[in-house]
Amino acid sequence: MLLWLSVALPPLLLGWAVNHFVPGIWDSVRGLGGAETLEVTVLFPDEFDSPLEADTRGELIWPMSRSQIPENATREEAYGLGAVDASTTLLRLNLRSSFPERVTIQQIAVDVERDDPLRGIWVTGDMGGDANVRYMQADLDEGTVGWVDDKGEPIPPLPIYVSETEEENVDLLARASDCYCRWTIELTYTVAGSSPRTVTVRPPGGDEFHTSGTSAAATVNISINSCTESSEPGPRLCD
Repeated sequence: MLLWLSVALPPLLLGWAVNHFVPGIWDSVRGLGGAETLEVTVLFPDEFDSPLEADTRGELIWPMSRSQIPENATREEAYGLGAVDASTTLLRLNLRSSFPERVTIQQIAVDVERDDPLRGIWVTGDMGGDANVRYMQADLDEGTVGWVDDKGEPIPPLPIYVSETEEENVDLLARASDCYCRWTIELTYTVAGSSPRTVTVRPPGGDEFHTSGTSAAATVNISINSCTESSEPGPRLCD
């Protein structure tokens, strides 16, 4: 299911300098002559600071019993073992282009597949950028996407432009309460009045982002070394 975020028209220039380097490009579309028309980099929360902080930032649901969870696993290793983001996924999209013509982002969409919340272990407790940014939130349960300010309050849709001299950053906070959601981001854009084109944005090293509500998960609080089983039916996981 596509959750559409429309960008306001007519256009208004919104460009600024970014004073930090961002890592590898994961999705791009080439224009004529081989130039990168749209370049998109996905950053995860340990790579930037955002006012759109979530209570479950960095927390995961592991699809296994407590005794099977490896210690000191990196986020990449955790994802490889099937762990998913607990309740919220926060990421930053860095949008830029080396194309001489201005690239206009017309729409941003989230393509979602939903299942029941994941049964597993939710590890919580005390888990121990200098860019100008725009913000948006996606409700993966309800099918709504919208622009917000730095306090999470709704604002009118914003136009976005990138070029070889203009760069944009968008922080996206996606929430799930009643589903285990697998999702990607769809960016639709035009160049100098051309027909719309679409690029699919995926997580580094993966095909989809994974976010699950926590209602079916047993909760491990590492601050007080406790484990509480979910009230939902299913196997007992705290042993």
